Amino acid sequence: MAGKTVIISNQPYFYKKAELFPGSAFVIGADTAVRLINKPSLMEPDHIPQKFDEFAIFKQVCRVFLLISLTLQPKYYDGSYVRMIETLSGCKRTGCTFIVAGRKVDGTFKVLEDFDVPEVLKDMFVPIPAERFRMDISSTEIRSCGL
Repeated sequence: MAGKTVIISNQPYFYKKAELFPGSAFVIGADTAVRLINKPSLMEPDHIPQKFDEFAIFKQVCRVFLLISLTLQPKYYDGSYVRMIETLSGCKRTGCTFIVAGRKVDGTFKVLEDFDVPEVLKDMFVPIPAERFRMDISSTEIRSCGL
């Protein structure tokens, strides 16, 4: 890596790292990438009933949607898909990119192409092909080993 600077930071937020280190390439695993770009819940306007008589049915299934919603909300953006786009777009404006290696996600090895990256953010996520680098471990497992 001649001519390249490697910075290790304990700053937990990528948007703050982007402000501190504009133009940086953050090397992350697919498990981290999916947390950064996870999609909003099923409770979007097109899922809300348009007719009054559908309201009773909607109330009955609301608990199920809420449970699903809680697992699908963008974790780091107060549950807001728009805020996720705004935050990561801010990182993009600083010239930062994410280089994404395959990792274990929910027990299965995944690569960047396995996830639906929002179109406006696609060019800031660069995959590392699994044949060039593969580590079948999650970031959480790495941290628990003290690495």
